[in-house]
Amino acid sequence: MRQQRHSHNSKSRVKGLNFLRVTTQVIEMIPNLVFLLIYLVAMLAPCIAPTKTQIPAFLNLAFGGILLVLIALWLFYLLRRKWIYFGVYTAVILLSWSYISSYFPVNFGRGLDDNHDLRVMTYNVRSFLGRTKDGKPLVPDLIREYDADIVALQEASFYPDLISASQKIKKLLVNYPYVHVYRSQAFASKYPIKEKEEIEYKSYGNGSYAYLVEVPEGRLVLVVNNHMESYSLNEKEREEYKEYLRDLRLKDLPKQFMAVKKRLGPSLNQRAFAAQRVNDELSALQEKYKPDLTIVLGDLNDTPMSYTYKQLRSGMRDAYAETGLGLGVSYNDRWMPFRIDHLFYEGKAKSVGSALPKYKDHSDHNPLIVDFNWK
Repeated sequence: MRQQRHSHNSKSRVKGLNFLRVTTQVIEMIPNLVFLLIYLVAMLAPCIAPTKTQIPAFLNLAFGGILLVLIALWLFYLLRRKWIYFGVYTAVILLSWSYISSYFPVNFGRGLDDNHDLRVMTYNVRSFLGRTKDGKPLVPDLIREYDADIVALQEASFYPDLISASQKIKKLLVNYPYVHVYRSQAFASKYPIKEKEEIEYKSYGNGSYAYLVEVPEGRLVLVVNNHMESYSLNEKEREEYKEYLRDLRLKDLPKQFMAVKKRLGPSLNQRAFAAQRVNDELSALQEKYKPDLTIVLGDLNDTPMSYTYKQLRSGMRDAYAETGLGLGVSYNDRWMPFRIDHLFYEGKAKSVGSALPKYKDHSDHNPLIVDFNWK
């Protein structure tokens, strides 16, 4: 009788332990599944136009944090020796490596190269608001320091002017014999600009312009300078969204998401439309001019995990992803550490170095400089 009771108690304890173990496994599995779902949706951001759904696009803005969580979980399960979870996260990293390496490239010793054939700079100069104590713009000296052969500027207007003043711009870029100003953009070259064409799409102050430049040895370089629609947040809105990041509360997330969607959604849609237009026109321009090198660059106001980025890159190489090291922050805001300035290329040249040096006193963006050598 005692043996039966003891046997019954042992079975009860085993059942209890099994139930506890299963319950623990389920509790551990649920947040992992939720995270993997969030990661999957974020991965879809480059593939789904925000005009269809904007959820992936908003997750793309948080991709840096999501990536850190992924790496932390991968390390956690490695140290815990939980091989199933470790294997799952290893597979996730490998399957999404092309996206990760575009977002956070790892290339050592690939800075700017003094032995380059061609140097190109893209820079949002924020209306030349960075000034010395005596009121002199800081940007022109920076441009002279890096001595790029081709310089593409965005927000190249003089505050409070709403549009660029051609003569003012040309005086600042006196070392460049070939300068063209379009809306709040400027394009400067040491070499002749043979052709130039606007890529038309609806936008208040942004836009895209294509230039055909003849560099030494008769080589033709097609450059498309872009300034895609920004979110145009005022200081109050910036502080409000930063507060969301500082004090994340689950119960407030739906309300916060709708507020962000209402304010940022139209810009996402506008950039998607503009990127598609540029992509469509680029093929026609390449067919028309037969360039040796095609470069698409500018302030895209979107990260490497965005629909805009994928549309404009469209099979081309990302020069920073190819030669840069690390996140490569081009927007100077510690709460929004994004790389939103890009340079894509294809043709008979190869990027041999790049840099995104920090100049917070000059502009709210950092310049992206890329060196090329002809193949």
